[in-house]
Amino acid sequence: MKIDKDIDFKKTKTLNNISKKPVDKKLILIGVGIILLIIIIALITLFILPVLDFSGDVTLDNNDNAIDSDVNNVLVNVDDMSQEYCVFLNKLTPTGRFAIAADTNTTEKGISTKNENAPYFLIFDGSNKEFMTNPYIDQNDASKVVAFLKEQNLKGIILGLPNKEMASAMKTQGIKCYKSTEIIKYFILEETPVNPNLGCALLKSKEYGTIENIYAIAADSNSINKGASSKDSDAKYFQLFDGNTLVEMIKNPVIDTNANISVLITLLQDKNVTTVISGTPKEEFKTALADANIVCYNSSEIIHYIINRVN
Repeated sequence: MKIDKDIDFKKTKTLNNISKKPVDKKLILIGVGIILLIIIIALITLFILPVLDFSGDVTLDNNDNAIDSDVNNVLVNVDDMSQEYCVFLNKLTPTGRFAIAADTNTTEKGISTKNENAPYFLIFDGSNKEFMTNPYIDQNDASKVVAFLKEQNLKGIILGLPNKEMASAMKTQGIKCYKSTEIIKYFILEETPVNPNLGCALLKSKEYGTIENIYAIAADSNSINKGASSKDSDAKYFQLFDGNTLVEMIKNPVIDTNANISVLITLLQDKNVTTVISGTPKEEFKTALADANIVCYNSSEIIHYIINRVN
């Protein structure tokens, strides 16, 4: 092999002699920062967002009052399944064998609003009645409850305030869904109310347009995503609306002070309430409202559905 004599090996650079350019520390810090930011976003998405509550419930302040100028801004996450599939009944007119959700094993109370967690179901065929204990209570499994009731050869199930789980399970399993807020003994025509024509008519579509000025809805919580309370004068709150705008949330003075119902009526009058909507108005409440010239309606619909139908 012939070596070129013109090459001066002393002047050539080896790899070890090549000068290294210093790395920019700013670029390293920026890269680390981007990686940390990605990790933080991933952690928030996986662990924090799933537990946050975006239900839109109206929250009371320390004075138990809440005002929202635009109720429509908080109407979220309420399904339409139970509203569309479940038919409202004022009394049991269809013939057949039915299961009626109940909180006790008597007909003295209103139809239960606990759905798949109702303690009892009254099996009624028009003449015979039998209370059955719910074997799946507190399991929150609507499908099992509906399957259990279906074994009783039912035509339908009546609930106080159907949720989407029960409505979906009944639709899937071919069981008709009905809803009512009536006292069970009145619903099955076991007994007739003392004065069935006294105030508190069933709130139907044509009645919504007649509601004017300030109206109050009995409520068990400070949420508009729940049904109107069936506790009438014993409801924890009364939500006051003008059209579909929440004006005020008042706490029922009868609850904490054991005051006479007249104290509640006077408070409603002072707030210029002209109409009251309640789930299952009792005789005493209906009489007190009638004496005060306050119009009364009966409805167990989700409160935000009610206020969105009022002009």
